[in-house]
Amino acid sequence: MLIIRVLLILAAAAGYTLTGSMRFFLLEGVPIFLQLYHIVRQKKQQSSQPPAGEAEKKPHRRKILPDIPVILAAILIFFLPAPIALHSTMAWRYPFQRAYLNCYQNIQEPAWFPEFRGDIVSDYTMDYLASIMQGTGHFSVRYMTTPERAAELEKQFAAQSIYSEALPETADNTSFFRLLVPEKQWDSFSVPDADMWDGSVEIYFDRDFFCPAEQAQSGVMVYVLDAKCNWNHPASSVVIINSKTGAVQFSQFGWTALCDAQ
Repeated sequence: MLIIRVLLILAAAAGYTLTGSMRFFLLEGVPIFLQLYHIVRQKKQQSSQPPAGEAEKKPHRRKILPDIPVILAAILIFFLPAPIALHSTMAWRYPFQRAYLNCYQNIQEPAWFPEFRGDIVSDYTMDYLASIMQGTGHFSVRYMTTPERAAELEKQFAAQSIYSEALPETADNTSFFRLLVPEKQWDSFSVPDADMWDGSVEIYFDRDFFCPAEQAQSGVMVYVLDAKCNWNHPASSVVIINSKTGAVQFSQFGWTALCDAQ
């Protein structure tokens, strides 16, 4: 069983190193606890041995903590539910984090996200939050690239967007903001029930990245690629770009049809 405990520690350490998920870190504690438990139990058994020459008493049967059921139970507890949140500033972890999150039917990496790692110059951050009950999750990547590359991305996504607007000045208050789409452009959106939509698109963004001095930067454009027009369960697929500075963010808030588009 010692081999199994060591292998589990190594596997959990590798998972934590590659993904940064605290679940793997907590899982490392399970085999360590089991090893300490068995060491303490063994010492107690040795101390209870009768002195030489005395009649050996009938051993008292104690229930041994079974390793395999405990390990399996810990794995199920830690990994059966979808991860609640993940935050990373290390781009090399992204492929492993993506594979890890894609194991769950929650907020996965959206299919519309482009291959961006070659564009990163600095300030990379990935943020993930699961959708839990009424709470809407998000999947976001932001980074600094060269202004030239940002201009190329802006041209690409401007052509794909169904609506675009400059980042509003009111967006400096929270990590979410709303764009109010003019009614004459509602035809660009899929609105299953007009009574459930007031024309607003709710967007998740990195406030500190685009509003470093608690004020929205000039030149920041918001390109809406898709949106779920429902006030109770809003969702959006958005690219936010400042081609002057090279700031880029791909933001998926909730689920839209574009998430699964190949």
